[in-house]
Amino acid sequence: MLLSKLIYFEIRHDGFTARFVPADDHALNTAADPTRFPPAEIAAAFGHPRLIIADFEPAVNLFSAAMRQLFGRRGFLKPVVVLRLCHRFGDSVTPLERLCLLDALEHAGARAVYFCGTPHPPSDDEIRAATQKRT
Repeated sequence: MLLSKLIYFEIRHDGFTARFVPADDHALNTAADPTRFPPAEIAAAFGHPRLIIADFEPAVNLFSAAMRQLFGRRGFLKPVVVLRLCHRFGDSVTPLERLCLLDALEHAGARAVYFCGTPHPPSDDEIRAATQKRT
């Protein structure tokens, strides 16, 4: 698998974090600037008290904006996304919510989406390992 376009997303109750994961430890690791996304847009996408995604379209727009910020419009390869849900959601994520996240990320331009189940923020090696198995 080509890991030159690997993105790690972490979804929290108040927003998300996005960063580029390099193919090896010697490459530059960059992160999307969350201040570029207005709090109202983040709240519209992820502000529901019980669900992960409050509204589908704002979530797709935020995911695609983060991907554009990390990679620009260069290249024709779509990125591979590793997604981690923070402890607030944990194991209470329903199959429908997982499908909604998968669909939102694919609409935003992801080539493949993998879920990372670590209880702590993963290292780059753990993120790369998560792409070896689909959960």
